[in-house]
Amino acid sequence: ALIDIGLGVVLLRPTLSRIRTDRVPMIAGAAVASVVFIAVVTAFLRFEPAVLSSGVFRYGRVSRPEHYVFYYYRDGRTATVTVRRPKNDQLISLATNGKPDASIESSWLKPPAPDAPRVPLTRDLSAQLVLPLVTLAHAPKARIGAVIGHGSGLTSHTLLGSPHLQELATIEIEPEMIKASRVFLPATRRVFEDPRSKFVIDDAKSYFAAGRRKYDFIMSEPSNPWVSGVSGLFTVEFYTRVRDYLSEGGVFGQWMQIYEMDDDLILSVLAAIDAVFGDYDVFMTGASDLLIMAAPRRLPAPDWSVVSFPGIQEDLRRVIPLTAGSLERTRFASRAAIHPLVQLEGRANSDFHPVLDLGAE
Repeated sequence: ALIDIGLGVVLLRPTLSRIRTDRVPMIAGAAVASVVFIAVVTAFLRFEPAVLSSGVFRYGRVSRPEHYVFYYYRDGRTATVTVRRPKNDQLISLATNGKPDASIESSWLKPPAPDAPRVPLTRDLSAQLVLPLVTLAHAPKARIGAVIGHGSGLTSHTLLGSPHLQELATIEIEPEMIKASRVFLPATRRVFEDPRSKFVIDDAKSYFAAGRRKYDFIMSEPSNPWVSGVSGLFTVEFYTRVRDYLSEGGVFGQWMQIYEMDDDLILSVLAAIDAVFGDYDVFMTGASDLLIMAAPRRLPAPDWSVVSFPGIQEDLRRVIPLTAGSLERTRFASRAAIHPLVQLEGRANSDFHPVLDLGAE
């Protein structure tokens, strides 16, 4: 702020030289008052992380500092990233500008007790674990993969449980998101420690356009589409580019929220995928999350035996067993069911007709 004010003074010098002498004291007083104001703000004003990360734009209330424990707070180059836990809860949440993007129970950060009962998947864990499992089931022998959006890192960690995977790129535009997610270690250790894992700090569109590589799977799990800039990852144009980066037999997975969205907005994403991919299925990975699995031609049948990979078995030792039958029952609809609906009612989200960007807010 001081540098910005200094530049303003330099740019105003020609004007200041023409000011009438009787106005000099007034201007000097204003300058002194500004300096005093900045000094007072710097010395005495408390910038409470809980208040600054309240997400008032979404929740309509201000968080009280005494209600939270903060593990991380940084103003990044694209967003403010925080990790916090309510004092009356064990859920640790990672948030962007006050909007939670991932969360893990604090118990997952410790080794499970030998006699600990298995628990059902709830809250964000259902999406963070089922999304990668369904994606991997459609490409069980995948060697090269990419994930758009890091979040807690649990999705990439789970995918790296595949012994066939040789390289996984996790694409994240905000560096502080990756630093903040270290709070969730060791639950997400593979994404940081596995030599097959690499981080890409870049916009997803730029990265794929520059790399020109082929992937056996690409999984897109960005933030909610009403977050500024994110809806561009749900367009016909982006899906057209992504399709070209898939290898022969490669698959694409798109996470999609169904909370805080209306039917027309959800249909705009389904219509965009319908316009680009020859086949797709929709899975319910949680109470309010969808995963759309798509392929340029025929979508492979899922191989649910991926849950038996040793690394994934280790990840799932805390939860009620996920069987082939239970995972198959997450299937919600196929292209045969969705296609007539989007043809009749859907308006595809596009860079040139940004239905989602204009409506998701």
